[in-house]
Amino acid sequence: MTINKWKSIGTVVGNTSTDTYSFVLGQMEASVGDIVITESNTPTEGKVHVWGRIVTMERSNPTFPNEFASALTDANLEQFETLGFNNSEYLLAEVQIMGCTKEKDASHDSIELMPLNYPVKPANKVLYPDTDVLNKLLSGKKEEDKPIEIGHLINREKVKINLKGEALCSRHLAVLAQTGGGKTVACRTILAGLAKYGHPLMIFDTHGDYLGLYKYIDNLKEITGNKDLTVKLLTPKLLASPEKVGDAISEIVRKLGLGMTESQVGVFENFVKDKDIFHAEETDLLKHLERLRDFINKNREKLDPTSKKSVNPILRKIDIIIKKLRGMEQTNARLRGMFQKKGLQFEDMSNSELEPHKFVTQNQITVLYLGGYERVVSSTMVSIILEDLFEDRSSMRKGRIQAFTAVVEEAHNFVPSKSEEKNESPSLLTIRRLLTEGRKFGTSVILISQRPGRLDETTLAQCNSFLVLKLVNPKDQNWVRSVMEQMSEQDAKWLKAFGKGQGYISGNAVKFPLQVKIKYEDKLEWDELGTERFIQDNLDEWNSGGKEDRARADKDSKDISKVVDKL
Repeated sequence: MTINKWKSIGTVVGNTSTDTYSFVLGQMEASVGDIVITESNTPTEGKVHVWGRIVTMERSNPTFPNEFASALTDANLEQFETLGFNNSEYLLAEVQIMGCTKEKDASHDSIELMPLNYPVKPANKVLYPDTDVLNKLLSGKKEEDKPIEIGHLINREKVKINLKGEALCSRHLAVLAQTGGGKTVACRTILAGLAKYGHPLMIFDTHGDYLGLYKYIDNLKEITGNKDLTVKLLTPKLLASPEKVGDAISEIVRKLGLGMTESQVGVFENFVKDKDIFHAEETDLLKHLERLRDFINKNREKLDPTSKKSVNPILRKIDIIIKKLRGMEQTNARLRGMFQKKGLQFEDMSNSELEPHKFVTQNQITVLYLGGYERVVSSTMVSIILEDLFEDRSSMRKGRIQAFTAVVEEAHNFVPSKSEEKNESPSLLTIRRLLTEGRKFGTSVILISQRPGRLDETTLAQCNSFLVLKLVNPKDQNWVRSVMEQMSEQDAKWLKAFGKGQGYISGNAVKFPLQVKIKYEDKLEWDELGTERFIQDNLDEWNSGGKEDRARADKDSKDISKVVDKL
């Protein structure tokens, strides 16, 4: 390693430790987030190279006390006209030590760090490593790790940062950022990296952020170099096999908060346990509910007097559920209709218990679009699908589905914190199980959220890697730091200052905690989503006949009111 050829940018000063040291930095020679190196001697390894990351920086001028500022302002003087001299300024940078390398073993081809066990010596020179060496140190380009390039070091564009794809697929990742922080762009970059290796992906998409992967599949193939990639868009359905229909109906009644009295529960359970009610070939839960309602209506007169009293409340609750589910289906259908006009095609969702391979297979990205569905129903569908896929994967039987990664958007709705209503999130325990047991069976999870403070802390603590972009909310900042052991206080302060696509990444998917600028793939950007023009749409509709339609509607309303008044 040609360390002696690197530029000297400062000198170590003050008290040092095995974790941190400070140095006086030359003007404009480096900035916060940069990687620096210094030499040191240790009792066990002899001379070593100590690598660190600048985490804070302070600027000071001891010859310019605060009292001078008032004089400058009042007298309209420049600083050089006072006793405060510009050449007395200095920058004090604090470095978080990443580790050290043996001088004799360090090379451009293999740089592996070990813990520093002896403090850095004051007065040592601090050097600025060249780009080639930093790429070897930080990029994690070992082929066996299946590297995924996600961006570059914030202050050095040529220093690339890679995630270890194998680590992502054997553990779990949380991507956290406020709205507009760049989490969708970051996730598309990560998913494209996994798709490069054909790794199966199951995406639960609440807003349609990933539907563009279908439209731009050719661009995705070009970016990844994987010509066998396919993207499947699914229409959501609440499905249940005949053996599980009764339990599924009971569960959806409870989850929707439609409680029953003890006597009503008894009558209801007797009906749903009657397997003769339900068609063996049917799996659509909504159709099962409609058949159950019709059966109860038809057979109510056969009940004893006490049970008859419970029939009407039970039917009202079933009607409410049917109406809710039907309304959600229709809303989702209208939203899908808009996307279909833009060239997207959706397939009916298969039963995840009977046909798990329709969801998970090599070289396939599966997107379940949940737009229009209420949280509890979305959570129920996510829970059912992930339970079925995990059961198949963990069965260890021949022909089971392949290892896969589940991507959960708006994760705070599916794994809510203690302050949220957990009884309305059946997916909580399911996802928690995947995070605790998934590693053994090749089932990884990527949680994406704009409100980390609303996420279940136990679940998030199971994540082994974190990508945190811009967060302004103090509650979210503090909460993130409480679950991220590697995030320092100074790193937490940076969260509110990050620009779009800038963030902090740590965990076993990277070699070191770093500040990163996410790579932007414009060929995957679906600009038709999120660019609605409602003001102009209203004007166009109004001018093309909407005004006359509104006038007719008002007249009809008045005519109906006159008729009602006469009754």
